[in-house]
Amino acid sequence: MEIITKDFHGSSIRVIIINGKEYFVAKDIAELLGYLNTSKAVQDHCKKATNLKKILTDNESLPLDKTTIEPYRKLFGNSWHQTKLIPESDVWRLVIKSRLPEAEKIEQWIMEDVLPSIRKTGSYQIQPENDISELENSLKVTKIASQFLDIFHKKNKLQLLYLDNFVKSETGNSIIEKFGIDLKNQFFLPTELGNFIGKSGMEINQIFANFGFQEKTNGVWKLLESGQEFGSVFQNGSNLQIKWKLSVLESI
Repeated sequence: MEIITKDFHGSSIRVIIINGKEYFVAKDIAELLGYLNTSKAVQDHCKKATNLKKILTDNESLPLDKTTIEPYRKLFGNSWHQTKLIPESDVWRLVIKSRLPEAEKIEQWIMEDVLPSIRKTGSYQIQPENDISELENSLKVTKIASQFLDIFHKKNKLQLLYLDNFVKSETGNSIIEKFGIDLKNQFFLPTELGNFIGKSGMEINQIFANFGFQEKTNGVWKLLESGQEFGSVFQNGSNLQIKWKLSVLESI
């Protein structure tokens, strides 16, 4: 057994080399990446996490006797056999799923410091091609998702719908739907709906009135029973205003 310990701003991770193969201590990586429940994080995100005892048992060149297990007992205590170890591919899965602001810096540190240190031991194993493809695809999807979330927080809902409709027309896929965001059942002002189909707010209000969804009384629009499927009344300061679901546009 060989142990490589690396420190990142006061936090340590341990990499254990067993019979020429490297394994990361799962708890170390999960704690470093800010997971509060490290056991759940490993269970949810690590496809190849394995108990230390199983790794040793499956390794025919290492008989599981007192001499073999003593170094692990010293390192992990009496629960050494339950220690979860993960390969590099699972490290990246934890990086991808982390919400820690420093996750990108940690990823860079692992790439530029930790992995080169392992390679210097001569024990670094090249990952199977299917693992590499899976990780590259996961990283690519994650970057796209991150860019979308950045846009999501900067643009209003109507702009997001424009953007999503464009993406859907080009690719056949809705990013909003993949994120589980339901904008169609959120509420918009008549002016916002008008922008979506090229009409003014006044025109939209008149269309809704013509369809019997609302009526104007003493200069104020009132929501009628037939319009309650699509509209709702909201307080705006001292005034009330009607907002509408996007789905109303499919009914006019």
